[in-house]
Amino acid sequence: MARLVDLDDTSLLERRIGALPIVNRILSSLGLAALFDAYVPMDPRATLAPSASLLVLVRNLVIERAPAYKITEWAAHRPEALLGLAPGENDTLNDDRIGRALDALFEADRASMLTKLMCQAIKTFQVSLDELHNDATTLSMQGKYSSSTGSSSTAPRVRFGHAKERPDLAQLIYLLTVSADGNVPITYRLADGNTSEDPTHIATWQSCCVLAGRTDFLYVSDAKLCNRDAMGHIDTNHGRFLTVMPATRAEVGEFRRFIAKSTPVWTEAARRPGRHRGDPDVVYFATPAPSPSVEGYRIVWIRSSEKEVFDAEARQRAIERGRAALCELDEKLSGSRCRLKNETSVRDAADAAIERARASRWVRADITTETMVHYKQRKRGRPGSNTAYVRIEQQRYAVSVVIADDIVRADARFDGCWPLVTNDTQMTEADLLTVYKRQPGVENRHHVLKGVVDFVPVYLKSNERIDAFAFLGYIAVLVHALIERELRHAMRDANLAELPLYPEDRACKGPTAARVIEIFEPLCANELMENDEVLKCYDPQLSKLHRQILDLLKVPATAYKSVPNTSL
Repeated sequence: MARLVDLDDTSLLERRIGALPIVNRILSSLGLAALFDAYVPMDPRATLAPSASLLVLVRNLVIERAPAYKITEWAAHRPEALLGLAPGENDTLNDDRIGRALDALFEADRASMLTKLMCQAIKTFQVSLDELHNDATTLSMQGKYSSSTGSSSTAPRVRFGHAKERPDLAQLIYLLTVSADGNVPITYRLADGNTSEDPTHIATWQSCCVLAGRTDFLYVSDAKLCNRDAMGHIDTNHGRFLTVMPATRAEVGEFRRFIAKSTPVWTEAARRPGRHRGDPDVVYFATPAPSPSVEGYRIVWIRSSEKEVFDAEARQRAIERGRAALCELDEKLSGSRCRLKNETSVRDAADAAIERARASRWVRADITTETMVHYKQRKRGRPGSNTAYVRIEQQRYAVSVVIADDIVRADARFDGCWPLVTNDTQMTEADLLTVYKRQPGVENRHHVLKGVVDFVPVYLKSNERIDAFAFLGYIAVLVHALIERELRHAMRDANLAELPLYPEDRACKGPTAARVIEIFEPLCANELMENDEVLKCYDPQLSKLHRQILDLLKVPATAYKSVPNTSL
């Protein structure tokens, strides 16, 4: 507890309640406490059950991520009852005990725990599993880690991989699957840092089948799903999938050649307003591919008017970069100190410049040679009428820019296009596009994990503890998703289009759990004490907005009244 005033025997204590009642309502619905008690082993010598430490850690991840060594300080300002602790147990929290709790969680059957947890979440909150989206992200790790965790350990290994965010750090691969119904996480998996995503889809899809109890749901992922083994496994087992085809596939080249010579029949599939006022509508068109994929699956080509502009501008920028690079090389060749003395070296330098500009598809260099002749005295001395001269010939090279106009025109016809591949033969092109445009929902959950929950970078020095900590991070993201989903569904049922959640009471049409927690966090209860005896309690003052949100989330306002001070 924070002691605000201390005058002789009288003091005023502050106890931060914040969003704990809201979080506790979700955790109670998930039955997380009973799940931890059943699966996480209890050390008879421990003064605090590992499950209690883990529940405090989950609440901390959901509300305000703090390092393990600051958990005690964070919990000291909260009512122990709302943290699930008995009187006096708050003083027993420390980073060593939390570390041992993570060790115990790693030893537990987390696969069964995850299955039971998600079955409870799906049943309690009526989450639809008709459409599931999968994506992977990297978790950057600070410090050095052993490349092996031992012959008997199943913990994923921290390794260097193809990281987009921090290539200087080792990493782990975090694979997440969410439901299109509120982007609620359904299952996850932590893998070695150098794991290729392609072969992971089979195991992920099978896990989804266990949770759904069927195989006919639609499994959506990015281009890593577009491989023969993964698509074949789903199709053979009567599942459905939708993915985007990578540009390296032969089918993409075939359509590029087809569209360069013919004009497909494009039909409007969707339309939305432009990003800024005055911008034209963004229109999406669709057309079936002339032929299926080599595996025999259906291909639908999509064309976006917005992407068409982006592609054209990107190509023009690349051409200008290539032109500037060759002009710089030509200026260098005209200097007297240029070391490029033959056509081969000039050609190599021009090709390298174009490649660095990423314009090799549209720009090429035309090299011309000019013979420069000058004379030099055969011997030193003052020149005279009988002085002999030697004729010297030098080759001087010039580089000019040549734009492949035919390729530019052909590529312009392909601007804005990308292919979707699926084994579903009943959905329309418009339906397939609508489904795939919900794929960024899983990326939003990655943002919650890494940005809101602040999971990375992780400073834990044990692979096993990181693996266990990732399980708690998944639960934290699940709680965020359920709060967000419950609030938005309640707004829809109450015919509320928006809530004044933004600063200055500005309207918010899509409230997030992070914003709700931020609004509730300042709420504190105060107690006037004299000789360790409570003279008066001051409950937090709930605003109209607080009460409205609590009502929508079905959390009683009495949760913020008369919270007992169990630390005394």
